[in-house]
Amino acid sequence: MDRKDQAPILNFMEKGSGPALVLIHGLMMSHKMFETVLPAFAEKHRVICPDLRGHGGSDSLGPPYTIPQLAKDVIELLDRVQVDRFDLLGYSNGGIVAEYIGATYPQRVRHLVLGCAYAYNRDSLREKIEAAVVPWIIRGIGMKRFSHFMFSRTPEIGPELADRMAEIMASNNKQLMLKAYHEGTFFDARPILSKIEAPTLIIAGGKDDAVPMHHAKELISGIKGAQAEILPEGRHTLIWTHPDYFVTSTEAFLQIANVRQSKTT
Repeated sequence: MDRKDQAPILNFMEKGSGPALVLIHGLMMSHKMFETVLPAFAEKHRVICPDLRGHGGSDSLGPPYTIPQLAKDVIELLDRVQVDRFDLLGYSNGGIVAEYIGATYPQRVRHLVLGCAYAYNRDSLREKIEAAVVPWIIRGIGMKRFSHFMFSRTPEIGPELADRMAEIMASNNKQLMLKAYHEGTFFDARPILSKIEAPTLIIAGGKDDAVPMHHAKELISGIKGAQAEILPEGRHTLIWTHPDYFVTSTEAFLQIANVRQSKTT
């Protein structure tokens, strides 16, 4: 069937060869947020990085932007590119999409990695206030000013990379991001964590103010057999400040998990 006769699919980037590794970006970002780790991952994997519905090059795909819909989109993309089983990595809010995929399509996910992720982002009073205020800020100042304000608070990544990431965020449509933000911050994945069967690694930063350590602890306790890698000095930006650590931790986990699975089959 010609692609023009098929339903639209997510925009995506693909690089490398080997076992499939799917990277799920954070809220209001795109696949481009993985630029610092992509070359290293592509040395050993067929890396597939989709732009979630409404984000990046997938902005022509309209609502709903619910977590189940975002997960369904990813599975449909993988079906289209003929990927059956895959390793899955979700970062920040992308972690919720990854958790939903892991819980809903357990036969598809070999291993799961969650970076600076959470199951529910309205645990604390600060998070509740932030979830209520952020949409009003975006409406008031627009995506460009909001994005540069957000990354002005990350001096640890340096001005050049901060500007690059701010531009990636700013390129998203304001109205679509407001809808995606609402869905992403209201979804509660805690009830489905126990359904995740894939060996899971939680990577977290000890100084992550955006997603504090209690979220990592909640994931560790909720996902059976989950392992943890905690970088004490890491912040929410650790994928950019410590890309080697992030890649090495992920690769070591995937290698060990593969060995353990081969011994039990």
